[in-house]
Amino acid sequence: LQSVAQELKPDVIYERSHYGMIAGVLVARDLGIHHVLEVNCPNVDERIQLAGNSLLSRRARRKDRWAFANSSHVLTVSTHLAQVLSIDVLSTNWNVTPNAIRPGLETESRKKTNRNSLNIDNESILLGFVGSIFPWHGVDIIIKSVHELQRQGIHAEALVVGDGEIVPELKLLAFQLGVSQEVHFIGSVSHPDTFVYTKLCDILVMPRSNAYGSPVKIFEYALVAKPCIVPETSPVTEVMDDGVHGWVIKPEVRDMIQAVIEIVKNRQHAMTVANTWRNKVLNEHTWMANAKMALEKVAINERKTA
Repeated sequence: LQSVAQELKPDVIYERSHYGMIAGVLVARDLGIHHVLEVNCPNVDERIQLAGNSLLSRRARRKDRWAFANSSHVLTVSTHLAQVLSIDVLSTNWNVTPNAIRPGLETESRKKTNRNSLNIDNESILLGFVGSIFPWHGVDIIIKSVHELQRQGIHAEALVVGDGEIVPELKLLAFQLGVSQEVHFIGSVSHPDTFVYTKLCDILVMPRSNAYGSPVKIFEYALVAKPCIVPETSPVTEVMDDGVHGWVIKPEVRDMIQAVIEIVKNRQHAMTVANTWRNKVLNEHTWMANAKMALEKVAINERKTA
């Protein structure tokens, strides 16, 4: 990293934090340039959750805290994450920068598909989910909601785009509830192709999320201007207002059903909400906007130290 930095002579090193990684801060200090650290998860806790504890965990946690305290500016994807990691105490310069999107990504796919080719009824209410499928994303809530909506006489189906180790369990759940024909698992597709599928949906859903993360998918959902049902977590409510930008719910089947029925009953209002969210994302939550904000913080730091 030092060799590359000496060759390119950057004014700023912008880095996304990684488990036990402090090289960016060290090189920036050696070269006398600014370092901006983006933090989007508690790296050590996530590593422990996914792979178990390690002899390096304590050391990695110390390195994280050192990087937070010594980076020129720290950007976290949510206030909650900053508090969990004590960044609000360790860093004198930090701000919240939620995740974002690149406008135009939704138009790049050449894939062609439609509901008929996927055996989806054109008259059904189609709920869509896109992303890696982990237990904390709540895809089981979507399946149970399809079952309950069908039981209430509302013809609903679900389109699940993505893959993960619990997919077999979810398929079994759909079978046990008698909705295997209504829940369509697409599997992994290229990033631009995900928008081909979300455009087929009536409602886009993320039922559950962890308490600290800023879900990229809710910003990408905005690109196709469909009503969104999202979880009531701090990172989500920092960017979305219930009833204004989407339907913000507790991760319960009952709340999901209520949101779906509200959207179906007032489609015109639902589309107004969807377009309001799209406009906000395009104006405030693009990677370009995030980059400009980071550079503004660097400029402020320069004036402070001048």
